[in-house]
Amino acid sequence: MLLSDNIITIKNIGEERSKKLQKLGIFTINDLIEYFPRDYDDRSNVCKIKDIELNKINTVKGKVISNPETAKIRHVSITKIRIDDGTGFLEIVWFNQPYLKNTIKYKSDYIFTGKVIQKYGRIQMETPDYEIIDERELLSNGRIVPIYASTYKLPQKLFREVINQTLFAVKDQIKEFLPDEILKENNLCSRHFAIENIHFPKDNKSFFIARRRLVFEELFL
Repeated sequence: MLLSDNIITIKNIGEERSKKLQKLGIFTINDLIEYFPRDYDDRSNVCKIKDIELNKINTVKGKVISNPETAKIRHVSITKIRIDDGTGFLEIVWFNQPYLKNTIKYKSDYIFTGKVIQKYGRIQMETPDYEIIDERELLSNGRIVPIYASTYKLPQKLFREVINQTLFAVKDQIKEFLPDEILKENNLCSRHFAIENIHFPKDNKSFFIARRRLVFEELFL
């Protein structure tokens, strides 16, 4: 995969999705990795179930301890699971997403981000973002999460996955073009670090270092 390649060469990007990306001005691999987030959602504070704050957005980790169940009530499908993190139990609820019954894996560990409310005497998180915890890097939970301006109906989660896998594939092709003396004189990070951390900041400090480099680069050019 080369920076100049058409985006259709990316895994999971077929003809239909490539047309949606082209509407965003994304035609090549390089266009994609330079399509920077418009905002970020800090989901790095993972709390225990016992410390959950009601009526607020919370991020929790837990093991699924019940098989997903889906019921239909007044034309609305409701899919439920229960999780346990060792400090308490939490009910997770999704509306009109019945496919999750076959997606969420019983006895697997997940991380969830969503609003927690008390309903019918139970504490439940409604329609959260979620990711399974395995060997893959978390992209949508448990970290500072990028939010992209427009994705033409491509889910944010998919957009993040595509950009992450693309960055990994072309990381050795992101070359530095600023002279060493300019980098040292202005205390700037490398272009590779900047691109990687503007999309997926390791922490707040890394984000600001990356943004400073890219702003300088734009003015310099």
